Amino acid sequence: MILPGNILYGLCALLALCGAVDDSGVGAGSCNPAADVRREGSISRSVSEVSTRTSKGAAARQTVYRATDPPPKHDDERLAKSGIQKYTSKRLQLYTDIAPDQARPLPELMDHAFEAWTEYFGPLPPDREGTEFVMTGYLMADKALFREAGLLPEDLPPFPHGRNKGTRFWLNDQPTPYYRRHLLLHEGTHCFMTSVRHPFLKDVWYMEGMAELFGTHRFEADGRPRFRVLPHDREQFANLGRIRLVEDEVRQKGPRELTSILRLVPNDFLSNPAYAWSWALCQFLDGHPRYHESFQAMGRVVTTGDKTTDQQKLFGTNRADLDEEWLLFAAVLCHGIDQTRAAIDFRPGKLLNGDQPAKVEIVADRGWQSTGVLIDKGKKYQVTATGRVVIANAPQRPEGASRREGNQPVATSALDRPWESEPQGISFRYHAGRPLGMLVGTVRTSPPPEVAPQTTMLDVFPIGREATFTAATTGTLYLRLNDDWSELADNAGKVEVQTRSAPMR
Repeated sequence: MILPGNILYGLCALLALCGAVDDSGVGAGSCNPAADVRREGSISRSVSEVSTRTSKGAAARQTVYRATDPPPKHDDERLAKSGIQKYTSKRLQLYTDIAPDQARPLPELMDHAFEAWTEYFGPLPPDREGTEFVMTGYLMADKALFREAGLLPEDLPPFPHGRNKGTRFWLNDQPTPYYRRHLLLHEGTHCFMTSVRHPFLKDVWYMEGMAELFGTHRFEADGRPRFRVLPHDREQFANLGRIRLVEDEVRQKGPRELTSILRLVPNDFLSNPAYAWSWALCQFLDGHPRYHESFQAMGRVVTTGDKTTDQQKLFGTNRADLDEEWLLFAAVLCHGIDQTRAAIDFRPGKLLNGDQPAKVEIVADRGWQSTGVLIDKGKKYQVTATGRVVIANAPQRPEGASRREGNQPVATSALDRPWESEPQGISFRYHAGRPLGMLVGTVRTSPPPEVAPQTTMLDVFPIGREATFTAATTGTLYLRLNDDWSELADNAGKVEVQTRSAPMR
C-alpha cells in the first residue's frame, strides 16, 4: 500500500541507523531477541531464507520454515512434589509455583494471544518436523526452587523480570495480576517473533515495542482478552507505568525524537524508559489512522522473513510529517488519548489576500486544525472567533466545584448537564493551564527547526474570542479548542474563525 503523501518512508530508511546488536545486552523486562537468535545456532539453521538472487538478479522464492524448538520434557510428578505445578493449553505448557487459581487462566490467555499474533503478523510457517508451535514458560515466585529443580539454566543471563530463549521463557512473579499477565504476553510475543529469521530482529525498538504493545491488554465484557489496547487509566493497568515514564521525561526534557528511539541498543533496556518509548512509538504507528495499515504491513515480515520488501513504496517519502506528528503525540501522551481525533491534517497555509480575512471552521472534537493561513514573521495579525460548542456531553464534575466556583456558589445541576463553551472557554475547569474550551493556537514552520525539539507546534498561545499578535516566526497557523486529549469524543459543535492582517502601530 502507498499512503497519501508517502508518509512513512523515513521510518524504514532509519532502521539501518540502529546498527549491530550487542549480544551482551539484556532488557530490564525481557530479552535480547537478536542475540538469542544468533546464539541458538541450531534453531536459526533450521530456517531457510525467503528468497535468493539468481544470476540475473530475479528473486527466487523458497520455502520458509520456522525454528524447530520442541518443548522440553520434565519429570512433572517430581516437580509437583517440590511445589512446581504444570498447566497446559494448546500453545503453552506453564510450570509455576504461584497459587493455582492465579495460574490456571494463563495458558488459555496465551492461546488467545497466539490467535492475535497470527492475525497481525500472519501465520507462522511450519517447522521441518511438522510439529505444532508450543511455548514453555517458567513463572517463578521462588526462583531458588526452580534453580534447584534444574529449570533455570546456568547460562541464562540475569534478568529482573523476564527472559526468553527460543520458545522458552522465564518470568519472575509480579505484584499484580495485570502485570503478571502483561509480562507473560510480552515474553510470549518474543517467542512468536523470533521463530523466523527476519530483517527486524536487530531493531530492538521494534522487537521490544511490539512485545509491550501485545502485552498491553484488557478483558471485554464477554471475558475475552483484547490486545494492543491503549491504557485508559492507571488502576486497571496496575504496575505498567509506561505512560507515566514518558510523561515524566517529557516534563523534564521534552519528547524524544523518533531517530533516538530507532537507535536504541540492548543495553538501553536495562532500565524501563527504553521500554516505555519503544512501546509509545509502536502504539503511535499502530494506532494512527494514516499510518497503521503500513505499520501492520511491516509486521508481516516477522512470519515471512521477506528481505525483498520494497520499503520505499510501502512507507513513502515524507519524513517531516512523521517526525513532527510523533513529537506532538509524545508530548501529550496520556491515558486514553484519542489518537484518531488527535491526528493532524498537515495542510500548508497561504498568505492572506490583502485586507480580505481568511475564514475557517474549527470543530470541537478534533485536535490541531490548519487555518490555511501562512503568517509572516514580524507582521501583525488579528484572530476573532464566534460560536458555541459542547465541550463535555457527559462531564465529570471537578472536585469541589459543586460547592463553590471562586467566591460564588455553583448549582450542582449546572455542572451535571453538558458543558457549553464559547471561544473564551469555561472557567471552572482547566486543561494545560487554560480554560477548557478556549480557542488556542500554534504555528508550524516549514522546514521545522534543526534543534530540539524540532517542532514549533509545542509553543501554544491563547486566542479566545479575539487576539492580536505579532508573528514570531513564519509558518501555518493551527487552532484547536482546548480540551484533554482523552476527552475529545464527547465534544460537539464548531466555532467560526477569521484571520486578518492587523495594522502595525
